[in-house]
Amino acid sequence: MKILSKRKFSFNVFIASLMLMLSSVAFADYVPYPGKKQVKLVSIEAANILVVNFETWPGYGKTLKIKLPDLVLPGSSAKPSLCELKLAKKALKFTKSYLKSLKKVTVEDMRMETSADNNAISPIYTSKGSLAQGLIKKGLARSSSTKSNKPWCK
Repeated sequence: MKILSKRKFSFNVFIASLMLMLSSVAFADYVPYPGKKQVKLVSIEAANILVVNFETWPGYGKTLKIKLPDLVLPGSSAKPSLCELKLAKKALKFTKSYLKSLKKVTVEDMRMETSADNNAISPIYTSKGSLAQGLIKKGLARSSSTKSNKPWCK
């Protein structure tokens, strides 16, 4: 039995750690359903979370919970003010009215941990445009790149 030197062992551990790190980076960007997919709206759980159903293969459907990417909603802070909670309710109401009676809702490049998962991250588009942009334009959401200490209410 051959015993590895400390230097060779350290190098092997480093390579194994690097491979594991790189695989987890690729794993976070896994897109099992690439491109645009037309979906049917099942329900709205929050202003930025929808439950949808779509056909993965002819005759086979899948129901997923889709979260809008890179979006922060009012009321998501540790101690939301009453004003923030009111804005969060307005955001939910906006999402419901935005998606009401639409014939076509699409998602694009759903990111998931595995294709067997029931949660995904994806932008949501309609004939009215991007749901995320609609929320942002109304002041009911922000890009996650916005400074978190900026108050929602004045």
